[in-house]
Amino acid sequence: MKKSPGASSQAIYLVLATGSSQALVAFSYILAARGSEPAAFGAVASAIAIGMALIGIVDFGANSLWVRSIASKELSIQEVTRRSAWKAVLAALIAAIMTLSVWTLDLPPEYVSVGFIFFLTTLAQLTQVPLRAAARSDRVAMSVVISRVAGFAVLLGLTFCEVPSTTSLWVSLSVNAVVEAVMYVVLTPRGFRYRFDSLRIVNPWKDSMHFGVYSIATSLQSLDVPIVSAAAGPVAAGAYAAVNRWTQPLGLAVGGFTTASAPFVAGASSFAHAWRAVRKATWMLFAALASCVVAFFLAEPLVPLLLGQDYLDAVGVFQVMALGTIPALLNQPLAVFSQMRGGDRAVGVVTAAGISIRLVSAFALSVAFGAVGGAFAFAISQVVLLVGLSVILARMVRSE
Repeated sequence: MKKSPGASSQAIYLVLATGSSQALVAFSYILAARGSEPAAFGAVASAIAIGMALIGIVDFGANSLWVRSIASKELSIQEVTRRSAWKAVLAALIAAIMTLSVWTLDLPPEYVSVGFIFFLTTLAQLTQVPLRAAARSDRVAMSVVISRVAGFAVLLGLTFCEVPSTTSLWVSLSVNAVVEAVMYVVLTPRGFRYRFDSLRIVNPWKDSMHFGVYSIATSLQSLDVPIVSAAAGPVAAGAYAAVNRWTQPLGLAVGGFTTASAPFVAGASSFAHAWRAVRKATWMLFAALASCVVAFFLAEPLVPLLLGQDYLDAVGVFQVMALGTIPALLNQPLAVFSQMRGGDRAVGVVTAAGISIRLVSAFALSVAFGAVGGAFAFAISQVVLLVGLSVILARMVRSE
């Protein structure tokens, strides 16, 4: 295998790739929102959110555990292959049951997307594990870009054929996942590829308990849209869902830095050694924090321009989400680096507490303030997480 680029270079590749791909995804949501009423868009956004939440529940932290274990040589590729294969089989069964339930229970047609989004995205994440463990985030970046372009092309094609915009949205996201999975398989270095030498039954979630708590807690954040809908109605959910993903591009730099650095941190002999490997990329963190402030001031002219006058309530939502993203950006490396050094139990407990606060307060604050209540809940929970995760990492550094 050719020598992989350093953490800083890989982080830059991820930022550029994820930035362009997130822009396409955000634009896809904008097209879907403009082509439908807020209530209809809120329904499909809720269905997609449920599918995304189920991904983390079924994963139960196994993917993150496998990345760390392969990078630190705790598990062989053969063992990870067996575990991932059985997790894929179980995910397929769950997706089939969910799809049949939509038809048999005569649920709204938008909820057919739950099973497809869940299974195909699960498959994409499984095929990404060996590539991340090999510290080849540059190739992950290439896969992300190609898959998002393919998905956006499908969205445009379906829109041109006058397919309902809500249907076009979830179908395009499904295509994203399929193309992404294929690219990961093709680009994984030979020494890290899955090896199906034995398919004996194994427990896919062995030793992933603490990673699982973190994964489930994080994934349950996707339920914020259905919670806002239940508390304040589908119109408020539509205003909230139309912009709550817009804050994701604000964290591109930090996400790239964290993802690219994780295998280096896992394989390092100490935090000091890990810091030397990743410190050159820390400038991305400060750039991301500055972008949150800029987004706050751009919200008022930008939201009506992109979404139309029907979504004026989304201005305040985006402003609060932008400010809440500041502590959220700091939480990413704090959590992942602590996990990569063996602090997964403490991170799981703190994250579960923080996300529980978010979901409970999202309902209460949405009842009181409508769509912006969901944004306030996000900001409050991220501040709580920042305090807890900072304490965890500080204690781990002092103990070495």
